[in-house]
Amino acid sequence: MRLVGRRAAEARRNLAHLTERVARHSGLVDWTPPAGGLCCLLGIREPATAQNGTAARPGFGGPEADFRAGLEHLSQFLGQRWPSSGRAGDQGV
Repeated sequence: MRLVGRRAAEARRNLAHLTERVARHSGLVDWTPPAGGLCCLLGIREPATAQNGTAARPGFGGPEADFRAGLEHLSQFLGQRWPSSGRAGDQGV
């Protein structure tokens, strides 16, 4: 039971990190927060057209350090792809 409790707490922290990162990149990333479970779908918009482009499906039930590293990679991708967006590429969570 302790493993489940620890993973549930980690999943809640990871979801909080994801929520913050999506807000930080709100002009580029759309999502519907999960009503339950450990996955959600992110839509990455093309800034010039504001149309949906790429999708990503992060799972946030794993180790917090790994999840935060993945979010940083996502921010780096957004910053490299759309450097003039003003929000992409922020460092840290």
